[in-house]
Amino acid sequence: MSRSKGRNAVAAAAYRAGAKLTDHRKEKTHDYTRKRGVIYNEVLLPKSIPLVRIKRELLWNLAEESEKRINSCVAREIQIGLPAELDRQSQIQLARQFTKAIMERYQVAADLAIHEPNKKGDQRNVHAHIMFTTRQIEMVDNMPALTRKTNELDSRKTGSQETHWIRQQWEELANEYLAATGSTTRVDRRRLKDQGIEDRLPQKHLGVAAIAIERKTGENSRLRQEWETANHNHKSLYDQYTAKLAEEAKAKRDADAKRQADQLAKLEAERQAEAKRQADELAKAEAERLAEERAKLDAQRQAEAQQLQAQRAAQAALAKWDKDYLACIAQIQEFPEQNRAIFQVAPDYSSVAIPSKEGKRIYRNQPNPKNLEILKAVVGKAKQFVEKQQPQPPPQQRKRPDLER
Repeated sequence: MSRSKGRNAVAAAAYRAGAKLTDHRKEKTHDYTRKRGVIYNEVLLPKSIPLVRIKRELLWNLAEESEKRINSCVAREIQIGLPAELDRQSQIQLARQFTKAIMERYQVAADLAIHEPNKKGDQRNVHAHIMFTTRQIEMVDNMPALTRKTNELDSRKTGSQETHWIRQQWEELANEYLAATGSTTRVDRRRLKDQGIEDRLPQKHLGVAAIAIERKTGENSRLRQEWETANHNHKSLYDQYTAKLAEEAKAKRDADAKRQADQLAKLEAERQAEAKRQADELAKAEAERLAEERAKLDAQRQAEAQQLQAQRAAQAALAKWDKDYLACIAQIQEFPEQNRAIFQVAPDYSSVAIPSKEGKRIYRNQPNPKNLEILKAVVGKAKQFVEKQQPQPPPQQRKRPDLER
């Protein structure tokens, strides 16, 4: 309440309390005793001022006298709407407790007045006016006096923080009383936007003059019309905005769905390609395995063929050995007894001695081509020797053809 706006603390307190107060500075009396609708009023002092009661007229004259400038702020006021869900006694207790919280925090004097709604207004509009001094109240020479200015409420650094605290205090106290009654209604100090409510504008406080015009004319005041028009326009714009958001969200969902479908198709193609690659690798590995097995089988067959060929060659060599061995034995048997004895042929032809090598025998079941060659050479020489020992028939003279003639 500032003097620059024509406000006066004594007059404001008289109106809100429905009382008769005199402004000593202006020597003017403000009589609102005929005002109706004042449910409750009380002047409250902090606990630092014990056992002292101060009259409303004295308090607000002190407030006016404490300020010297023509544009001074002589009082502060908070208006609150008391929850309609509470009964009258609970409304008064809530208003008093909230007033005491402010009073104790800033050590100021407070003047509480609770008004009931106008008969022509909203019957839920039970509200409280809380006026409090701009200066702290202290005892000076055993008398209450207004001293230090509560600049923390005006400072750019702390003003917003203090306003936040006041709103938070009201929210907590109001919700505590509402919860005690079992009501689900709650007070929220946050802005509509912060609460997620964007389809309407905050209600605008019309003020005393606009309400008086509406009650007198029965029509909406210009401020209400402007607010309703702005709210209607806001709702229209909000509806358009939400519709646009819905379209954008749908387009985004469609795009996301298409992107996901493309990704799924890509993943499916990659999966099929990977499956084909794995199948090709398996087929290649199988072909390599079959080729390897076939090569092994061919090598095995070739080895078996070579082994069979070697066996056949060995058998042929053994047969040749046996044939040559028996041939040598047969030749030896044709020798005269004295010549045949030197070869010491076994009765079953299983072995034969080599005369040129003492103690050296050739066994039939132990093929030894080298020894056989030696044996052949010895048998050949022995045969020549035997042939030389046998008498030779005289050679027949051949007649000459011419002599026969």
